[in-house]
Amino acid sequence: MPKSLDHKRRFHWAPYVALAPAALIAAFMYVGTMAWTIWISFTSSKMLPINNFVGFYQYQRLFADERWQISASNLVIYVVLFIAGSLVLGLLLAIALDQRVRAESSLRTIFLYPQGMSFIVTGLVWQWIMNPELGLQNVVHQLGWRSAQLDWIVRPHLAIYVLVIAGVWQAAGLVMAIMLAGLRGIDPELWKRPGSMAFR
Repeated sequence: MPKSLDHKRRFHWAPYVALAPAALIAAFMYVGTMAWTIWISFTSSKMLPINNFVGFYQYQRLFADERWQISASNLVIYVVLFIAGSLVLGLLLAIALDQRVRAESSLRTIFLYPQGMSFIVTGLVWQWIMNPELGLQNVVHQLGWRSAQLDWIVRPHLAIYVLVIAGVWQAAGLVMAIMLAGLRGIDPELWKRPGSMAFR
């Protein structure tokens, strides 16, 4: 075999050999631990792992737990309302900014600003806003509307909706930027064609 051909073949396998240790570590750390967790869920393990196979008993206990059912329902509510709210609000903001309004750059910065904040800061901001004694409810009461009840954060059945509002407030700006880039990428001639669906 010519030396040049042998050199090319060895060079072809070099990246795979170099990446093999990282691939093995990733397979062990992710796939291996995932498989181990699944196996443990079918045993009677509690604090320490026990190789005592009990089938779906742990899952039956989990699905029958009232706290888990509440958590699952809250998760569904949050996911559905968060995605729908972010898409709708982001699209409306993008359509509004696509009208070439004044101070568009400033408005884009304002709408995108919440996205640059950490989840901890967002949580603290909305915790203060929804605080019945210091936040929005207190301001409304001082304005004379004493019957207003904006204490959702202290009501267990309404607290999930405060999380949805905070999440939409933080994510809508990013959706707006993506939607606006898409709207600006549409050929202007398409808006002028008869029968075309346009927001203008």
